[in-house]
Amino acid sequence: MRVTLTAKRGLSLAAASLIAITACAAPAFADEAIIGFDGKTHDVGVAIVSCDNTEVAYKPVLNPTSGAAVELVSPNEKDAQALLSGLQRGNLPSIALSPIISESVVPKAQQRVVFLAGMIGTAEIDHGKGKEVLFTGKRKPFASFASGSTVQRAAATKAFNATKGTLANKLLAGAAALEANGSLGVCAGKSTSAALLVAYRNDSLYNTLQTFTPSVDPKNAFSAGDSTAPSVFASVLVKPESSSSALTELRNRVGSVAAEQKVRVQYNIFVEEAKSDKVMWMSAIGAAVAAAVIAVLIFRQRRMNAASAAARKDKKKPATKATKK
Repeated sequence: MRVTLTAKRGLSLAAASLIAITACAAPAFADEAIIGFDGKTHDVGVAIVSCDNTEVAYKPVLNPTSGAAVELVSPNEKDAQALLSGLQRGNLPSIALSPIISESVVPKAQQRVVFLAGMIGTAEIDHGKGKEVLFTGKRKPFASFASGSTVQRAAATKAFNATKGTLANKLLAGAAALEANGSLGVCAGKSTSAALLVAYRNDSLYNTLQTFTPSVDPKNAFSAGDSTAPSVFASVLVKPESSSSALTELRNRVGSVAAEQKVRVQYNIFVEEAKSDKVMWMSAIGAAVAAAVIAVLIFRQRRMNAASAAARKDKKKPATKATKK
């Protein structure tokens, strides 16, 4: 069958529409985190929301009574060890982060770290540039530090401070604010991976990058039963096409328990059930639209060709002579 120019244009338009629809349905990758410190008990914790397709519980470095750090870009053992060493020495954030800035295997343009050293201060590296804030004045019951945009940080800090209960509960509230106000691409408001970790005073040091390679397994990346796991270890991973938010799934499981008492939650959850396969059904809609456009164009072209053929046939017919009586 010969495809006319009009049909070709329709096919190109439909194909472009299909590509755009599929591209919009594709996942994005980003992390945001909030770190918290309990000045009374010296508990320290981290909550992370992410668009990763693997668990993110391996990313934080925790040292009870001292502080916590999270490397949000290209986590690697060398940087994690440098952060842990800084926490163990009790250094100011700027001193602890200096090895990352100068010696990291991650290019400076991609470095992104958040750091909280107990009641000493907070610091961050963003695109190779360091920034430090030291705590001054009256000692606060709780301290926090969040990554992300100015809007995200303000929302996360407000939620953290306004929420009652344990450090775990305050971190969950802060993480929810990060997700709601985030810039996680197409998964904004719907994280695919989330983790909550809180180390109590007598917990072990936590630095899984010394023993774990993230690409090994997307789920159960780090065993909750490991001897170095902190007292609160909650990690949730959902499929990218799931309509569920990993953070919502995590909050549903930790829930109100974290608000009222010390919790010792240790689990990995991989949510396999997906309510809809977004990429597939968006692609199917695009394909259906493309097929409909092409069918209409071909049908119209055939009608036009048939009409033209009929007109030419009528024009070529000889005129009939009248019979004599």
